[in-house]
Amino acid sequence: MSDASKLSNKKSDNFMINIKSKIPPLPQIRTTLKATIATLISLIFVLNNNTRASIGTASTLVTLGTLLYFPVKPIGTHIKIAIQGVLSASIGASWCLLGNYVANLARNPAIANPIQPASSAVSAVFCTVLVFVIAYVRTKYPQIYFATIFAGMIGSFALTVNASTPGFQTSITLNFFKPLLFASAISLLVNVLIWPEDSATHYFQVLDQTLQNYCSFYQETTKAFKADQLLDIKKRPSFSQLRAKLQGALIKLVDSQHDAEFIVFYSRLSQSDIRNVTQKVKEMRTPLHGIGVSLLCKHETALTGDEKGQTQRNTPVDMELERATDDLIQASITALKECSLRVDTFKERPRSLKSTILWPFPRLFVSKPTHTIEYTMSSENMEPFISAFENATQKWRLENNSKQNMTQQVAYLFQFNLLGFANSIQSIASLIEKLDLTRPQKRKFWFPKMSLRSWLKPSVSNKAQLGGQINSRISIAESSLYGGSSTDDNDFRKEQDSELGLTHGMPQSKFEQENGQEEDAYVCAMNRISRPCPRDPDVDAPVTVTERFFSQLSKFFDWIYSMETIFAAKTAAGFIILSIPAYLPQSVGWFTSWGGQWVANTLLMWMIPMAGMFNFTLAFGLLGTLCGGVLSIIVFEIVRGNPYGLAVLTCVVMPPFHYIFFTNPAYSFFSVMTQYAYLMIITTGYQTSLLGGDQTNVIEIAAGKRMMYIVLGIVGSFLINLIPRPVTGRVELRKRIARTFYDMSVVYGIIFSDIVSDHNNGSSSTTSNQIKAFRQLTVHLQRQLKDEQTYLKLSKLEPPLKGKFPFATYQTLIEKLNNMADLLEGMAYTSRFMDGSWRSRLIQVLDEEKLDYVACLLTIMRQLSATLLAKVPLPPYLISPDDLKEKLSQKLCAVIATHPEQVQNDTYPSYCAYSVASYIFTQELNEAAACVEKLLGVENPQVWLSMHA
Repeated sequence: MSDASKLSNKKSDNFMINIKSKIPPLPQIRTTLKATIATLISLIFVLNNNTRASIGTASTLVTLGTLLYFPVKPIGTHIKIAIQGVLSASIGASWCLLGNYVANLARNPAIANPIQPASSAVSAVFCTVLVFVIAYVRTKYPQIYFATIFAGMIGSFALTVNASTPGFQTSITLNFFKPLLFASAISLLVNVLIWPEDSATHYFQVLDQTLQNYCSFYQETTKAFKADQLLDIKKRPSFSQLRAKLQGALIKLVDSQHDAEFIVFYSRLSQSDIRNVTQKVKEMRTPLHGIGVSLLCKHETALTGDEKGQTQRNTPVDMELERATDDLIQASITALKECSLRVDTFKERPRSLKSTILWPFPRLFVSKPTHTIEYTMSSENMEPFISAFENATQKWRLENNSKQNMTQQVAYLFQFNLLGFANSIQSIASLIEKLDLTRPQKRKFWFPKMSLRSWLKPSVSNKAQLGGQINSRISIAESSLYGGSSTDDNDFRKEQDSELGLTHGMPQSKFEQENGQEEDAYVCAMNRISRPCPRDPDVDAPVTVTERFFSQLSKFFDWIYSMETIFAAKTAAGFIILSIPAYLPQSVGWFTSWGGQWVANTLLMWMIPMAGMFNFTLAFGLLGTLCGGVLSIIVFEIVRGNPYGLAVLTCVVMPPFHYIFFTNPAYSFFSVMTQYAYLMIITTGYQTSLLGGDQTNVIEIAAGKRMMYIVLGIVGSFLINLIPRPVTGRVELRKRIARTFYDMSVVYGIIFSDIVSDHNNGSSSTTSNQIKAFRQLTVHLQRQLKDEQTYLKLSKLEPPLKGKFPFATYQTLIEKLNNMADLLEGMAYTSRFMDGSWRSRLIQVLDEEKLDYVACLLTIMRQLSATLLAKVPLPPYLISPDDLKEKLSQKLCAVIATHPEQVQNDTYPSYCAYSVASYIFTQELNEAAACVEKLLGVENPQVWLSMHA
């Protein structure tokens, strides 16, 4: 009996554990309730007679505007979004007032009917221009997609209702402008007063999580590398796993830092301090990635049999290195954990359960540290461990200089990155300690130091979400190979300047002036003249006034044929076609009474240039609209239109959809459209019921109307989007991959050029500005690769009508590109610490091969880029760096044996690290080329010979 009772108690305990595991965490509950409260307050403004009368007949926009704000963001970020939304609404309202005024001037006062051809034409022109600008800005800067919605709402109503209203009446525009102001005020006040979250705390939470992830990865990787036994095959990490662990948190941290720079900051640290801390964290990633690469190389060399003949050594030097390595690893882990603890003191204490429940007294009960923190590993305390490790590695190199193979170089790769990561930890620990001591103990306000234009400009690019395309050098009117954007040659060069840091004039460098004959071996003679680069192969640069005029005219036509302009034009055309009944006397009555403006407004909101994203919104939008319509009918019929019942049941049905939006990105659009349709139908049905008359089926009629508007708008956007055919994610994915190959070849050339230009110096002469610019370039590559992942996901939403999409091949290709980008960053990092003597050894080997290795890699990357863009097969005889790679690796090892005295050089591990990274980079490039070969194929001259035999 006792056993049965124990079993019963165990089952009940497991049941309670399962129940508790299903309960969302407290921060997620607060976020969901906060969004629900904001929606409820906006709904009360519509249900209450006094507030509804003060807002006007367009009070439905209050609930919709509040919903779209989602007032759960950090306060500083929400303030910026609110200002952008109000500014957008103000610009749209001002444009509508101007349009209504000019349209009234065009009316003939002798004609009583206000709907006249001249005034209707003026209103239609103003409406078309407004929609064109909104669509163009939305496509060019997808980050401010939300801000343009308000201007579109005002324009779609004010410029159509005015056509049938006599005289110039500002009340028409203000009637649609006021609800959006109320929505902005409600969302902002809710965000500030109910469980507010400042942007500083959000940044420090992301920073704390990033440091913890780095510490965990460092601990696991170093332990696995030092273990005598190899990991099981299933547990062995891959490049994709390595990248996933390191890259996701870093991108999120950079985005949080950008948000912090553009807002009013309430913290102990300023925006410049945040920027410096983020910079230190970014510097940690490269050596940490190198440690992961060394673990992968260790397993690879074991599989290839390179460790055969290697016996376990226990000499005093080996034991000393083992102790120094263990001490440095433990010191680094301790210092990193203490950095995380110090970061925790900068942020606001998290809210406890009592603090959450006892709102509006949010700071009576807060989470407090259980004990005083004692820091044992400062930046100064790390110095002895770093020095001991350097001395031990130097002794170990001197004793093992006779055996130089891949296994030995992998060990040097690990040592180099281990030391580099320790130095990075020491640097960030020193910075955080300094900030903790010198900054005020109480938080204060820090205002962004930038112009208003820079402040309003979007800070983070994410064009792939809405289908932004890559920049091209020619217009789509000339060729479909670069079907792209509005960027002409000047824009392309500006982007190259900002992203790649290349100069377009080719002046002689100091190295070329001092080594006029020697540089012939490294630089093509054609590139030593001062013509601009990249060049237009069709024409030379304009010189005369006439040539400059037609050059500017050509750029204008390039802009006309660009993707953004074409998309904006067809959006404006579709919008005005659906709004034509508002400008005709015979149809304006039923159009206005039925609210036909919602059809055009739906088209404006749903027009997206990318086919995959459009299909996604089409499916989930229709499903969400249907769900919202059914839900609104059920709620309204349950309470029989009682406003109190509507408010209570709205509080019940809204939280699940808010929770879906915040926790499941795949179904976020479905949840938004469900709430959007629900609020629109509930508010419209309630206001209709107050007008009197037949009250039967009032909510069903309202739901039917609204759902019909949305369906018609979706159908209209679908038809308009077909002419010309929409951009497909698969095509853009291929073009972006081609651009990535090109950019990587540029990066590789920069790294090699830096090595060549400094090989006569005693040490690297790389400047801090060059390091900063190169780091910005690598971030650009990472974002570009992130966009390619988005395009790859969107390709699943595009029906493969012409044939199956080779998803697996593209997925493998993107993984290889990600690995190559990380390895390029590692090569640049190692070359920076390589002194002149080892740079000379590297150049000596490359010079013996007449730079065939470097030229081969650059040629392959450029050729892969060109063939992907042109969709042509690869040539039948393509240079492969595989054999050259093995030969080069042997020569690099032979140089070490030839110059054993240089092994004692402190920068010798960086030479080995560069050699290993370059070797792996070539492997990844070969595999990427194999993927491109699967996609494009290879020309077969034997087929032609057989056909004409």
